Amino acid sequence: MFRILTVCAVATFSIVGPSSHAAAQSGNFDIAPFARRCCASDRHTSQLEFDLDEARNAGTAAEAGAGGRYIYGLQWTEERDISEIRFHHARDLGTFEVQYWFRNWPYEPPHMPSIEDPVDDPWNGEWLTATMKHDCKNVECSVTFLPLTASENSRAKNLPGVNYRRTIKLRLVFHSDPGIDRVQVFNGSRIKPVELRVQLGAGESTRHVWDGNVRVYNE
Repeated sequence: MFRILTVCAVATFSIVGPSSHAAAQSGNFDIAPFARRCCASDRHTSQLEFDLDEARNAGTAAEAGAGGRYIYGLQWTEERDISEIRFHHARDLGTFEVQYWFRNWPYEPPHMPSIEDPVDDPWNGEWLTATMKHDCKNVECSVTFLPLTASENSRAKNLPGVNYRRTIKLRLVFHSDPGIDRVQVFNGSRIKPVELRVQLGAGESTRHVWDGNVRVYNE
């Protein structure tokens, strides 16, 4: 006797609201839940990969930063390609910027016979302000990127004209408190439910109680 465990793996959203529902309905994959809050300061001073105190205490609002700025930052474990940002705000936005952490991207083409694969980290680099366009209606705002040029990124010649940004850290910088309570980040991926069939106790005749869990890690 053996057991068959069938697992349906889908993306799980911990946020609710009109824009998140619309994103789920359209199949767009939100990568914000896989990030930690960060980046109220310009430099990463923690010896750990993430500033865990900030990640725990930031909540859902923009954080007060230096110079009267309000910053909503997200950091991932690995670099992500970001094509769109959506957020909900309760107050007037005024002017704002989208900044991304930069050191190596876009990378140079491989040079034979050796191939280097640079990896960015939270400590080494600088913030670049992205050229963008935004569509803000009522309390919902959508931000997309203009084609990449050398005036924004000194390495743009390696990948000119792309309309996404690859980064390990991203932040929205406001000049007054926008009353943010929800941010979504999209990378062009689509949600696709996947069914996984796991066979337990194959070839055994003894009855067992199987106790465990399945974890899926999003890269």
